[in-house]
Amino acid sequence: MTPLLVGLLACTDPPSVVVVGGGLAGLAAAAEAGRGGAAVTLLEAAPEVGGAARWAAGITWIPTAEEAEEWAAAAGEASAARDRYIARVVPDVVEGLRLTFSPVPDPSGEGARLVAPAGGGPAVVGALAARAAAAGVHVRTGCRVDGLSRDADGWRVETRTCGEVEADRVVIATGGFAGDIEESRQRLDLGGGILLRSAPRHADGGGIVLATAAGAAAARNPLAVIYAHAVPDPRDAKAALMVTQLPRDAVVVDTDGGRQDSLLAVRGEAGRALLDLPGQRAWLVGTAEGLGQQRAMPLDGPPVALSAVARAHGFMAPDLSTLSAELAMRGDALSRYAFEPGAVPAPAAPLPPRGPYIAVPLHPTPAKSLGGVDADLDGRALDAAGAPVPGLFVAGELMGFGEPYGAAPRDSTMVAGAVLSGQAAGRAAGER
Repeated sequence: MTPLLVGLLACTDPPSVVVVGGGLAGLAAAAEAGRGGAAVTLLEAAPEVGGAARWAAGITWIPTAEEAEEWAAAAGEASAARDRYIARVVPDVVEGLRLTFSPVPDPSGEGARLVAPAGGGPAVVGALAARAAAAGVHVRTGCRVDGLSRDADGWRVETRTCGEVEADRVVIATGGFAGDIEESRQRLDLGGGILLRSAPRHADGGGIVLATAAGAAAARNPLAVIYAHAVPDPRDAKAALMVTQLPRDAVVVDTDGGRQDSLLAVRGEAGRALLDLPGQRAWLVGTAEGLGQQRAMPLDGPPVALSAVARAHGFMAPDLSTLSAELAMRGDALSRYAFEPGAVPAPAAPLPPRGPYIAVPLHPTPAKSLGGVDADLDGRALDAAGAPVPGLFVAGELMGFGEPYGAAPRDSTMVAGAVLSGQAAGRAAGER
């Protein structure tokens, strides 16, 4: 066999690809690379694949033409990734996953067209895992990657529990850094206030460390979705429960007693607004009978009644004057929000005139980090000079989902961004 023929045959051999991370982006990347003919191994640190999607509702935004225009205007600049989202969310996600999606209410109250699959996030995980299996992907769980190195023969992926794996190309899809509060505080310059954790602990920024050590450039200005509707879990004061709807007989106030109901908006901007308030804290105030019965959602497990949160981290009082004093507010700070006995509630005075009352603290929580590693639209990791790092790709939250959200995040769970960015990285990594 001549050297020329050997070279030609080598060029046509399918590449070997290792995907690090088995969330939605990693599964989508692995499936796409496998469907393209690559020999794919997926390494997941957890005992099972799925990542944060195992606890998510799988809600996906399908923007109308008008919403797409508003989205672009809010972002203020052109985005190829946003254009891809708008064009491909239906064919590649809503229809492409072959799940039954149904409309769901927009928790922001803005009337966005949202859909969710029957079975929630786990159904999306199942669909992508089945697609990966059909593409011949070798999935290995319990394999946390500790290091990457590259030489003339390709990549060496190092794990303590699963040995060393060699590959021509590597896709890193390990999620973001919002699961590590101190990492979030440092990368996002969030100051010293109380922050709650509402992302899985495995989203600790480890993928950024792997990628940058391998030559990729860290994002200069990483963004994040920072919610304000987070209350501390009675079981863990640093973990968040999410309150997504304000009851009619409750108010949100700052530490001076000023009304701040907009903090419960399901948008990242609400968290930024809370960070600007004194003490970076607000209070959710209502009756024990009304607000106290409302349940907040944890990252994992059953909902928790707000009365339990008040007992653990807030206050209970027989009347509003006493509650104001407990919150170090002037005596009439909360009383003005109660309607008179015999009257009817009004927007300015929604609180019933009789208690007992509760106050639950609201804190900011970094829910999703939008970028950590620089990459192009096809998921190629870029070095400090803006050139692709040979054979290194990133997908999902690690690279801002391809940056369709930019400064205007509009999707509640970013399922579509994870799938679309994973597919793009998988296609590019699997090319011959």
